[in-house]
Amino acid sequence: MNYSYYLGLIFLFFSLSSCDQENYLDIETNYDTTPLQIKGAYQGPDEADFVDFEINIGKLDVNHQYLYWGADVSEGELGPTLIAGVYTSANTWYGSVRYFGLQFWSDQLPANRRWTSAELEQFFAPSNVFELGQGPGLVDIAYRYPGVENTGTLDDISSKSSFLESPAGQLVITKVEEYQFTGIRLAQNSPPTYDGKLVSCLINAEVGLNRNTPTQGNTVSLVTDEVLTLRNVEVTFFVSY
Repeated sequence: MNYSYYLGLIFLFFSLSSCDQENYLDIETNYDTTPLQIKGAYQGPDEADFVDFEINIGKLDVNHQYLYWGADVSEGELGPTLIAGVYTSANTWYGSVRYFGLQFWSDQLPANRRWTSAELEQFFAPSNVFELGQGPGLVDIAYRYPGVENTGTLDDISSKSSFLESPAGQLVITKVEEYQFTGIRLAQNSPPTYDGKLVSCLINAEVGLNRNTPTQGNTVSLVTDEVLTLRNVEVTFFVSY
């Protein structure tokens, strides 16, 4: 997939902060992104109760890795697919580590170009509900379970809803709005401008936990009956058009 247009068009959830309040776009990070936050709670097999978590986009994490969003449309085995994920600037043998990811499919929209403003508004209309799974009208949710070594690419990550036989839950679209920001990555004298949609959603979902490091194409072995539950996770992500 082509990420040169968006290395970091990426916004996770909840709590959109103003760029004027703090300069999260440090030129040393070399990624264009906007400060956003994913926030909610998780409970896995190792937790007695739900644990609050947040992922801050456009900042350095505790390991001094810069977090950014990436989103792109491509042709998948099940049709046109939009994959949006939160990555770190640190690369591994399998590529960038993804902390959180969403994959949608459509049987109406194309795979050979970005979806237009009108197409995104219709696909992500407020109150639209995406059940968990793979295929048109569904969403596959990925989450990096704390304490598990995840070095997956966009398609390989240790914890995904599709690793469960019948995952329960859903993603509900709560808001879609126009958004524009100016990047810093390509040229300081003539910075690029990104136009797109901010899509906000609420997630309550089961994710299949796998404690092994995934390998390219080794998805069959990642099927599991260990459940990681995500509760009231608020996400806002950016998709350019």
